[in-house]
Amino acid sequence: MILTTVPHGIFRSSPFFLAIQEAYEYAETKTFEDGTSKPGLFFKLHELQTCSWGVSKVGRIAQHIDASKKYLYSTFDTSIFSLTVFPFIGWGKIFPTFGGSVVTAATCAELTPDTFDNRSVARLDMVVDYTTSRKIEGLSGLPLLQDIIWKIKVPVGQIWKLLPWNKGREATCKVYINYADDDFRIVQDGDGEYFVYTRPVVPRPLDLMSK
Repeated sequence: MILTTVPHGIFRSSPFFLAIQEAYEYAETKTFEDGTSKPGLFFKLHELQTCSWGVSKVGRIAQHIDASKKYLYSTFDTSIFSLTVFPFIGWGKIFPTFGGSVVTAATCAELTPDTFDNRSVARLDMVVDYTTSRKIEGLSGLPLLQDIIWKIKVPVGQIWKLLPWNKGREATCKVYINYADDDFRIVQDGDGEYFVYTRPVVPRPLDLMSK
């Protein structure tokens, strides 16, 4: 991803967070008394929690659509404690840096012709399946879990339906594709926010995401 119209687009572009955003559509109230959007506040707080104070740093954000398997893989690279320093003794780091790539896998349907913002677009419907992580060269995993962390696959789709506020609904989400060619893709979420993707010069192997 090279451009987004929301500051917390890092999270909004993932099917997992798109599903959270869509889940609010089923809520009785979507805003607080002062008019603040509930999903908007959730994303902002999540960004503050994970990206502030030098605790976490986000790198490459990418998506890959495997048309043969009908899966979309959304990834973002993250390093933890990469910026934390001790300012009183030579600005030395307090904690070692570790991290990896967070992968969200979602099933996706065939593109459906639709209308959004008074324009003819293609709609991509998805259902979140699982979330996992993959090792990135140069970064180690969580110290206590070591290589076990790369083998953990969280069945988000199954858990989602068991949560009482979801009332058995699947973790569904969708985006509207305004433009796509071999190297460029422009999509919008349900709130009309834009996410722009371009094909990387050095693509990441699919097996990093899909295993």
